[in-house]
Amino acid sequence: VAIYGLQVVFPSITRWGAKRSDLILSRRELYRLISPVFLHGGVVHLAMNSFSLNNIGPEVERCFGQGRFLGTYLAAGVAGNLLSAYMSPNPSV
Repeated sequence: VAIYGLQVVFPSITRWGAKRSDLILSRRELYRLISPVFLHGGVVHLAMNSFSLNNIGPEVERCFGQGRFLGTYLAAGVAGNLLSAYMSPNPSV
């Protein structure tokens, strides 16, 4: 939520961290594999992510522990952004 607030106040944060396939595939800005995990495209995107994490996150964390939950969350984000970089040239968050 805090990062979305910063995105609204400073739109350059979105431009800085969005998935850009050209920069990822050329290995110039690999941080773009992880930064979109924390960015949101709008209020609905933020609300749906928050709703989902609030509903299933606590149970998953209880079953697997904080470390594995965080690791899985980040690994899924990186994998999703990598696949998106290969499949779509369009920027996204």
